[in-house]
Amino acid sequence: MSTDLIPVTVREWTDILARIRFGTVTIAGKTYSAARIKLVAHRLATYADHDGTRIHPGIARLAVDLEIEYRTVRDTLTLLRRLGLLQLVRPAAGHRRADEYRLTLPTDLLDRDDLEVWTPTHHTQQAQAVRDTHRGTPRTRPTTTCTRGPQDPTPDPTPATAPGPQDPTPNPETQHRAESSRTTKPSRAGSSRTVTWGPQAPTTYQDHHTTPTDQNQDVTVTLTPTPRCAHGLTTARRPDGQPACALCRVDARRRRATTGIDQTPMGYTSTGMSISSA
Repeated sequence: MSTDLIPVTVREWTDILARIRFGTVTIAGKTYSAARIKLVAHRLATYADHDGTRIHPGIARLAVDLEIEYRTVRDTLTLLRRLGLLQLVRPAAGHRRADEYRLTLPTDLLDRDDLEVWTPTHHTQQAQAVRDTHRGTPRTRPTTTCTRGPQDPTPDPTPATAPGPQDPTPNPETQHRAESSRTTKPSRAGSSRTVTWGPQAPTTYQDHHTTPTDQNQDVTVTLTPTPRCAHGLTTARRPDGQPACALCRVDARRRRATTGIDQTPMGYTSTGMSISSA
């Protein structure tokens, strides 16, 4: 493996790839957009193991997967190798074999003049700007005011209950005889069931013997953001104590070479650099 290339996982590689600004690239007289380059790169990463190794789909398979020309895939792989984002592990040997690659990052990725890499903060700001542009102004629901007038009189909360020809005052004695004659009916022999005749009282909520369970409860949800280093990758450490982020390991080696102190801050305070295109 070349000393200026470091192996990375699929997640680390795709995170960095999203922040690289390829622009428009011309390869062998043909111009390719950044969208086409990243399309091939992301499809290539799907064939890798989680550690970024064992990539050997073949140019023809990638061209069929993406429905693009064979030359487009071939030129994109050449570009990724030239930039140090892809390393050839084993060339094809024999019939129906394909080259094997692995995902890498160059140690001078943040110092290059031919490639711009956004910082995680700048990348998030650009995404928010695009989101705000396409979200637009929220629609406001019109408010209506209802005014009561002669056509909509206010109802009287206490309706009149005075008896009239349609609602005669019942005679208590007559009402008692009527209720006594229809309260019960003799049951058949051998039956202990009592049949009640006449109007029944409506079923109330208490008759169901149920306990309401729809009580409001206050629920507090706390979201804890995943800690990330200055390069936008994980802040975890490997079993040997080194940062899991490959770029943080490069920064640590540079600090050791400059200061002679073998120490890596826990917060990974290395500053992500945004390199402008020449």
